[in-house]
Amino acid sequence: MPALSDRSFNPKAWGKLGLYAIGLGIVAVLVWASSIFFEKFVENPRLLQKRFHDPVGQVGMTSTRIAHLGAEAVPTLVGDMASNSPSERSKSLELLSGIDDPRVVPTLADALKDGDIGVRLTALAGLGRTGKPAAAAALWPLTQSGDDLLRLRAIVALGLCGGEADIAKLVAAALATTGQERALFAWSAGRVQRRLESQKLNADKPEIAGYVAPAPEYTNDEQIHARQVDIDTLLADIDAGKDIAKNGVKLNELTDVGFATWNQGHQIAYQVLAVRGPEKALASTGDALAMEPVAKPAWTGPNAQKLQLDAKQPQPAP
Repeated sequence: MPALSDRSFNPKAWGKLGLYAIGLGIVAVLVWASSIFFEKFVENPRLLQKRFHDPVGQVGMTSTRIAHLGAEAVPTLVGDMASNSPSERSKSLELLSGIDDPRVVPTLADALKDGDIGVRLTALAGLGRTGKPAAAAALWPLTQSGDDLLRLRAIVALGLCGGEADIAKLVAAALATTGQERALFAWSAGRVQRRLESQKLNADKPEIAGYVAPAPEYTNDEQIHARQVDIDTLLADIDAGKDIAKNGVKLNELTDVGFATWNQGHQIAYQVLAVRGPEKALASTGDALAMEPVAKPAWTGPNAQKLQLDAKQPQPAP
């Protein structure tokens, strides 16, 4: 142990130590800068080159990572709208809809005029996923479309992104029509109300703000039939024009198929049928679609809808 009178660590030594510290600091900054450079100019461009790896409606690690790139990915994805491939345009629209950026909604709205029906349907689903009232404004004209495929899905999508002002419009639209369309408008009005209430209740929890729970699960035929009876009663009141806003909330609670999933297009198409009730929906699809609510996943997108990896389906034996 050095004596207290030791003066070997003089100002010159302190100067050398300071130089070493500065040198180490410079090295640390260079390492950090090189990692940022590599990520921005090497890794991210490589990732974007793989953006079509996952088919439309499916999500893997590539799609998840691109969604997390945020605004950095937007110019490339918007540029894909000039592609001659409908599948490429659709996939880029799907990826865009998972990014919170002011350029997203206008791009999705423009794609509603695309010449390919698949691209238009992807854009429609993407607008719903954004959860933004501006997206609802782009969807309203489709509710007057002569194409049943687009019109009915647009009504459902309004429930995913409509704002406070859209509730009254949805109720008025419901009263102006009949049958399944009236039920869908009521359902959307109900879902907007539930979503906005979730946003208020969970304002301090952005990861779940706006989350709307799907309809409760059922496990046997008796529960399915009981649910159908309840839904038929609600639909009768809605057909009679009774308290559309309130009954719309109840209808949504009993029939919402869950939209906390990557494949919004599938869920929207499924909801068009499910609003009629489980027995009637199953009958109209030949039992192809069991109404099972989607489990609550872990990732939250810009509209509080979750991003989850699709489970791999078992492959048949050769």
